[in-house]
Amino acid sequence: MEGIQTIEEVIAHLDSIIDRSVEENNCFGIFAYVYRRTTVGIKSGIQRGRFENPGRMETFDVVFANLYLDAYQAFREDRDPGLSWLACFESADKSLSILQHVLMGMNAHISFDLGVAAARVTGDKPIYDLQEDFNRVNDILKELIDEMQDSIGSVSWLFKLLDRLWGNVDEKMIDFGIREFREHAWKIAVQLAEAGSETEKQRLLKKYDERTAAMNKAIQHPRNIFIRMAWWVIRLFEEKDVGKIITRLRSVHDASDIGIQP
Repeated sequence: MEGIQTIEEVIAHLDSIIDRSVEENNCFGIFAYVYRRTTVGIKSGIQRGRFENPGRMETFDVVFANLYLDAYQAFREDRDPGLSWLACFESADKSLSILQHVLMGMNAHISFDLGVAAARVTGDKPIYDLQEDFNRVNDILKELIDEMQDSIGSVSWLFKLLDRLWGNVDEKMIDFGIREFREHAWKIAVQLAEAGSETEKQRLLKKYDERTAAMNKAIQHPRNIFIRMAWWVIRLFEEKDVGKIITRLRSVHDASDIGIQP
């Protein structure tokens, strides 16, 4: 989004998306809220010196965020946001579980956008110069997993019950899933950085955008009947009012600020 140059500005724009989502009672704000928490975590990591190149990391975070913010703005203005985000945004008013909305947003933004942002930030420099800081984000995301589960559990009774029954199994599964998303993003970043021409870059972008969109459609409409039933049952026991969902997510956020903020 034009003019956004700092993480603070990113957070302010995410807040506006969340507030508008509450007013309109659609699900845009659910992923935006989870993403906001991640952004706050990255900001804290930069301030605490957890990255090799803090200045580059802030630029990376802003470039990365702008891909989402630009896609959101494009959709609101009836412009093309890209196939992967279109699959997410068109589902904002559909009867899906909270976790489905979160997973679709994560898939579009981590599996695809993250690789694009890494390649853009690298520019003409070797892509592998960024790899160490790229990987350090995994540690921050892992630290946020418990909070994310508590957040979703606060608005999804059945998800909370399953979380307790599974112990730390689901934490390991989520951590594995996020790492898979990020490893895929790194693969995209390397291919884009090493592409021999603009035509090749556009071919890669089109290919991975289509694949990400296909995955999001599979999250919305799983072929497996048992997975479809599981999503339906989870949805049945969830809060439906977006304002109440965001309020409860924020209450978990406030309770965990001590562990996140510098």
